[in-house]
Amino acid sequence: MIAWLARGAGLSSGGLLAGALLSALPQVRLGGFLIIALWVGSYFARWDRVPTLGLLGMTGMAVAGLYFGLNATLTAAALVLALVGWDLDLFARRLRDFPRKEGGVVSHHLRATAVVAALALGLVLLGLHVHFTLSFGLALLLAVASFASLVAILRLSHPVA
Repeated sequence: MIAWLARGAGLSSGGLLAGALLSALPQVRLGGFLIIALWVGSYFARWDRVPTLGLLGMTGMAVAGLYFGLNATLTAAALVLALVGWDLDLFARRLRDFPRKEGGVVSHHLRATAVVAALALGLVLLGLHVHFTLSFGLALLLAVASFASLVAILRLSHPVA
């Protein structure tokens, strides 16, 4: 189930970007379809490095889309979908090696992924539509506080044994 959700997120992301880039260069569109096909096929071929390359490819397509005038909101939605697809794909690959899967682990991961995706999309959309000016010192302080918060969240979610 997780693998199919990952495929759906990856296909949706690639479809959004490739469809939005129809008016742009055909090479970019073809590259998007190749990335999607390689990403989906990699699960069955057990090429475990391809999801990361797929995420990087989708990011590159999004940058190209922004360069060619693609809507930033559409690009943000596609990138969040690509990130969700990447995360679920790696989770499905880890679960593939276990004969017995705990339902609680899967549902917990799905809930956590949904919360992170919703927060990411909300923050990106907020950042795209709300504009204000910060001084350099305040921006630096916020960056350090954000980094410290991320480290604390990662340490709390994965305690060291």
